[in-house]
Amino acid sequence: MTSPVGAPPGKPAYPDENDKTIRDWAGLPLIGDQNAIDTLNLIKNQLFGDADKVWALGKTWSAYTTLGNEIYTIQEATNNLSGDWTGDAKTQFDTFNGNVLTVLGKDQGVMTQMGVALATCAGQVYTTYANAINDMKDCANALVKAAAGAGLSWIPVVGEVLDVAVVDELWNALNSFVSGVETLISQSVAQYGQYKQSAMSFIGQAALFSAIAAPGSKMGSSEFWTPTSPIPGKG
Repeated sequence: MTSPVGAPPGKPAYPDENDKTIRDWAGLPLIGDQNAIDTLNLIKNQLFGDADKVWALGKTWSAYTTLGNEIYTIQEATNNLSGDWTGDAKTQFDTFNGNVLTVLGKDQGVMTQMGVALATCAGQVYTTYANAINDMKDCANALVKAAAGAGLSWIPVVGEVLDVAVVDELWNALNSFVSGVETLISQSVAQYGQYKQSAMSFIGQAALFSAIAAPGSKMGSSEFWTPTSPIPGKG
């Protein structure tokens, strides 16, 4: 069975240079934007999490083939017996196999649904992380542009007084970065809420794995199996 979950998008490389630019400016006493530094730490250390592992798990579950293979095996066995035997035991055998095939087919579907739900949630993490990385790059570029406009090509030494307009530009760039990432995370949380029915119902999914009814009592007794053709050596 081919998984409906494709290859993961791939984690974007973390932009260390952009990180350093933002940290250097945000860390200046005159700026002192701890929120920007905290946001960087969030992106670098927490935001992506184990998305790769979750995606891989979802792909594996969605392509789970054991149940599908068993369905084929049972169908083949049923077909092999269908032309050779009749009787009450054969009837019970057909009923039992029909129940088994129905249950296995349903459970195969549950595995696929669970896998797709996991991968969908992981995909949202990839998207959020990539967008946060882009926000970092935009912020770093804005900081460099503001500094260049003031004739600065490096981080001012501690205590140096900057033009108020430059400070405002730096503050605006940092605040836009923080609020932008906060918005991304809020949107992701809202999206996860839309996945709730599938992603948050894994515990309930276990109840969807159906039990197979016991086979009929006559299946195990040879007297209820009647061959369609005489068995050689038996009168």
